[in-house]
Amino acid sequence: MINVLGKISPVLFEIGNFSVRWYALCILVGALLTLAFSQWAMKRGGYPKEIFETLFFITFPSGLIGARLWWCIADSSSPWHHGDFLGFFKIWEGGLAIQGGVILGVLVGIIVALKRYKKVNLFFAMDAAIPNILIAQVLGRWGNFFNQEVYGSCVNPSELSWLPNFIKEQMAGGNGGFGEYVGAGIKCSSDEIAQPLFLYESLINLVGWVLISIILRIFWKKGYHKGDLSGLYLIWYGACRAILEPLRNPEYIMDGLGGASVSVYTSYVFIFLGVALMVFVRIKNKFKKNSNQGEEKADD
Repeated sequence: MINVLGKISPVLFEIGNFSVRWYALCILVGALLTLAFSQWAMKRGGYPKEIFETLFFITFPSGLIGARLWWCIADSSSPWHHGDFLGFFKIWEGGLAIQGGVILGVLVGIIVALKRYKKVNLFFAMDAAIPNILIAQVLGRWGNFFNQEVYGSCVNPSELSWLPNFIKEQMAGGNGGFGEYVGAGIKCSSDEIAQPLFLYESLINLVGWVLISIILRIFWKKGYHKGDLSGLYLIWYGACRAILEPLRNPEYIMDGLGGASVSVYTSYVFIFLGVALMVFVRIKNKFKKNSNQGEEKADD
């Protein structure tokens, strides 16, 4: 039997009836890191970093709304699927879907950028910000760790002996006495441990962030087109979710649209959009180059 006394409560601290969760802290820190690294990329490209400060206060709440909306639509356990449409506002009860946050947050950011920052190259701004969403997703998955969410099949602890003890204890069967905060907890027997899919996805996203937002941003010169990093983000994250989502415990698979895994199909859309974006910017730049060459010949 695994000792579950070491489980970490999802609540960071409480003041009276008001509680602050680790999950909320992870989301906030992830968002602030996304802002900081996006500002660094913007400044590196010769643009004022303050542009993203304004966008942050619009896109961050938009992302939260999108994440909540997506979950309410796509998860059969959401209040919307039980006739409680006002349940959308009961965000403290849990229920956010990252993909919905990405969709609405990015769309709102693009619309605002087009209207307010017309002198800024849109595709450069996208590349400065969108890949850094991965760092927010890295932190967000650790919020799932504290909530005992996003886990896979139940296995013998010996199969995961390489994990640090604090992760093994959090992924052990049961909720460790935090039932009032953690819903169902880990649905494994007392002598089993759940595969920590949150950890796998967090590490994959961390590798993707370092590769796309740091290494490629600095060293990819030949063949790079503005918009490529955003396309790679969509491909990377889409592939990550498409592979890991079927391995989840069914309790945490969004199945509100005909019983299918909405997250998997959305991941395929992300991959398609990423490829389409990279193809589009190449066609656009080639057309622009040919157009400029035609104007030069006309001047001759």
